[in-house]
Amino acid sequence: MLQAMGKIHHEVGSTEFKVWAKSLQDFSEPDFIAGVKATADHLDYLDLPKFRQIIRQTKMHKSHRQLALEKPKNTLSGDELRSRIAEMKKQLNL
Repeated sequence: MLQAMGKIHHEVGSTEFKVWAKSLQDFSEPDFIAGVKATADHLDYLDLPKFRQIIRQTKMHKSHRQLALEKPKNTLSGDELRSRIAEMKKQLNL
Protein backbone atom coordinates (compact mmCIF):
# COMPACT_ATOMS: atom_id res chain seq x y z
CA MET A 1 0.00 0.00 0.00
CA LEU A 2 2.82 2.41 0.88
CA GLN A 3 4.48 1.59 -2.42
CA ALA A 4 1.26 2.23 -4.35
CA MET A 5 0.90 5.60 -2.63
CA GLY A 6 4.46 6.51 -3.64
CA LYS A 7 5.60 6.76 -0.02
CA ILE A 8 8.35 4.13 -0.32
CA HIS A 9 10.19 2.82 -3.36
CA HIS A 10 11.54 -0.53 -2.19
CA GLU A 11 10.79 -3.49 -4.45
CA VAL A 12 8.83 -6.35 -2.90
CA GLY A 13 11.35 -8.98 -1.81
CA SER A 14 14.29 -6.56 -1.65
CA THR A 15 16.49 -6.32 1.45
CA GLU A 16 14.90 -3.00 2.45
CA PHE A 17 11.43 -4.50 2.08
CA LYS A 18 12.39 -7.43 4.31
CA VAL A 19 13.86 -5.07 6.94
CA TRP A 20 10.64 -3.04 6.98
CA ALA A 21 8.51 -6.20 7.22
CA LYS A 22 10.58 -7.61 10.09
CA SER A 23 10.67 -4.29 11.95
CA LEU A 24 6.91 -3.77 11.78
CA GLN A 25 5.94 -7.19 13.17
CA ASP A 26 5.48 -5.83 16.68
CA PHE A 27 2.41 -3.85 15.54
CA SER A 28 -1.00 -5.44 15.13
CA GLU A 29 -2.69 -5.42 11.75
CA PRO A 30 -5.28 -2.75 12.74
CA ASP A 31 -2.48 -0.52 14.09
CA PHE A 32 -0.48 -1.01 10.89
CA ILE A 33 -3.51 -0.18 8.69
CA ALA A 34 -4.22 2.95 10.75
CA GLY A 35 -0.58 4.00 10.24
CA VAL A 36 -0.82 3.48 6.48
CA LYS A 37 -4.00 5.58 6.35
CA ALA A 38 -2.29 8.30 8.39
CA THR A 39 0.50 8.60 5.81
CA ALA A 40 -1.89 9.70 3.05
CA ASP A 41 -1.07 13.39 3.64
CA HIS A 42 2.57 12.84 4.62
CA LEU A 43 4.78 14.92 2.30
CA ASP A 44 8.32 14.33 3.60
CA TYR A 45 10.52 11.32 2.93
CA LEU A 46 9.04 8.36 4.78
CA ASP A 47 11.72 6.26 6.42
CA LEU A 48 11.20 3.34 8.79
CA PRO A 49 11.61 5.26 12.09
CA LYS A 50 9.18 7.95 10.89
CA PHE A 51 6.61 5.33 9.85
CA ARG A 52 6.92 3.54 13.21
CA GLN A 53 6.36 6.89 14.93
CA ILE A 54 3.23 7.51 12.84
CA ILE A 55 1.87 4.08 13.77
CA ARG A 56 2.57 4.75 17.47
CA GLN A 57 0.73 8.08 17.25
CA THR A 58 -2.36 6.47 15.73
CA LYS A 59 -2.26 3.39 17.98
CA MET A 60 -4.86 3.19 20.72
CA HIS A 61 -3.25 2.63 24.09
CA LYS A 62 -4.17 -0.66 25.79
CA SER A 63 -5.69 1.15 28.76
CA HIS A 64 -8.13 2.94 26.43
CA ARG A 65 -9.39 -0.32 24.93
CA GLN A 66 -10.91 -1.22 28.28
CA LEU A 67 -12.91 2.02 28.25
CA ALA A 68 -13.96 1.81 24.60
CA LEU A 69 -17.63 1.18 24.17
CA GLU A 70 -18.52 -1.76 22.04
CA LYS A 71 -21.66 -1.76 19.97
CA PRO A 72 -24.17 -4.28 21.23
CA LYS A 73 -24.30 -7.22 18.85
CA ASN A 74 -27.87 -8.41 19.29
CA THR A 75 -29.98 -5.56 20.54
CA LEU A 76 -33.66 -6.20 21.00
CA SER A 77 -36.42 -3.96 19.77
CA GLY A 78 -38.39 -2.08 22.41
CA ASP A 79 -41.45 -4.32 22.13
CA GLU A 80 -39.41 -7.52 22.32
CA LEU A 81 -37.47 -6.19 25.32
CA ARG A 82 -40.70 -5.29 27.15
CA SER A 83 -42.20 -8.71 26.44
CA ARG A 84 -39.09 -10.45 27.79
CA ILE A 85 -39.11 -8.30 30.92
CA ALA A 86 -42.80 -9.11 31.42
CA GLU A 87 -42.03 -12.82 31.01
CA MET A 88 -39.22 -12.61 33.59
CA LYS A 89 -41.49 -10.80 36.05
CA LYS A 90 -44.14 -13.46 35.54
CA GLN A 91 -41.61 -16.24 36.22
CA LEU A 92 -40.40 -14.46 39.35
CA ASN A 93 -43.95 -13.77 40.54
CA LEU A 94 -43.42 -10.02 40.63
